[in-house]
Amino acid sequence: MFYPRISRRGTYRSPSKHGGFYADYRAYAVEISEDCKMRCVYCDARVSENLGGDSFELDHFRPKKHFPHLERDPSNLVLACPACNRFKSAHWPAGTTTSDTFVKGCGFVDPFTTNQLDYFAINELGEISAKVEPASYVIELLSLNRAARNCLRRRRLLLKLQKSLLIKISSKTQRIVNLISNGEIQRDEIIDRLENLMRLQKQLASTLDI
Repeated sequence: MFYPRISRRGTYRSPSKHGGFYADYRAYAVEISEDCKMRCVYCDARVSENLGGDSFELDHFRPKKHFPHLERDPSNLVLACPACNRFKSAHWPAGTTTSDTFVKGCGFVDPFTTNQLDYFAINELGEISAKVEPASYVIELLSLNRAARNCLRRRRLLLKLQKSLLIKISSKTQRIVNLISNGEIQRDEIIDRLENLMRLQKQLASTLDI
């Protein structure tokens, strides 16, 4: 549901059969978006959930300000929502002389080489917390717990719960129908099962704010 594992394709398209990069890195938008599963790699918002209407953007994971030679390299591009891209900007605490992406608890985790759920936890309110560093740095810098994103993640959790409850209600209802049809159930048991269904329906209603 949150932060699925992502991987880069073997090769990205090139402007010529001899290889090389496109003059405009935005030419890789479709491929990078697919590799990132149409999600912001930082706040995990899906493109389809972007209720603000802003188009997602390509972010240079290692900022082009510090790594100009990677500006057009698709292996340095990730998908980001406008807010996360803006908050991240040219921040790169790890420096330019190491392959590490964070130092002393400050920096970023590469979404393509790590399981982000090893770093971030999401509670029932949709809030993100840090398991290990540099998660705290990322959460604070990118404001990952901004209200709109918490609501988005909580909505996912509620939709999952609603789906689970609907499946339970349907299954239990069909079971009662089958038992009655086969004459395999007594009145008291029917009442107990129906009361159980009513409890599930009330739980479902509470998730819909009815």
